[in-house]
Amino acid sequence: MIRTLCAGLLTLSMLLGAEARAEEAPTVPAVWKQHELTLGYQGLTTDYSCRGLADKMESLLVYFGAREEGLKVSAYGCVGGPYQPSPAINLKLRFETLVPAPSNSTGVVEARWAERQLFADKKIQQNTPQRIRRGDCEVVQKFTAKVLPSFTHETVHDLTTCIPHQLSGSLPNLLEKVLVPVDVEA
Repeated sequence: MIRTLCAGLLTLSMLLGAEARAEEAPTVPAVWKQHELTLGYQGLTTDYSCRGLADKMESLLVYFGAREEGLKVSAYGCVGGPYQPSPAINLKLRFETLVPAPSNSTGVVEARWAERQLFADKKIQQNTPQRIRRGDCEVVQKFTAKVLPSFTHETVHDLTTCIPHQLSGSLPNLLEKVLVPVDVEA
């Protein structure tokens, strides 16, 4: 009973501390910048359907602060159609991210820095994109290397370890600070 009470108090204090940090974060004037990228994916551990990989990439984009309005992720070069696993998939991404606004900018948005964490553990994953698992390690690596540079971000830690052809030992583990609109949840 005492352990349950202590655990409850610790959880409450952590939630209140996170809420206070979010309220204290200073705002930054920012503007949306459009990006278009193409990338190829050929996983050694996990095969995806074209639709499945496109959905996963879209959820990562939104989680890290891409604007949902106008976001488009298209998959092509799929063997067997959009819902069959394919050994290689190409993606075309069109999205917007926030960048600090020059002094004479129009369309300025108030933004703030927010932490975004990817970790393939259900206990930590409550607010992260749905369906990120150990098998997604190579997708997370591809996202970090090719897509994340389009964001205004700071890497806190990237301990992602992918072991080809093995789920055990492969673990997405990424913590970033990204610029997000003020009205987006911390």
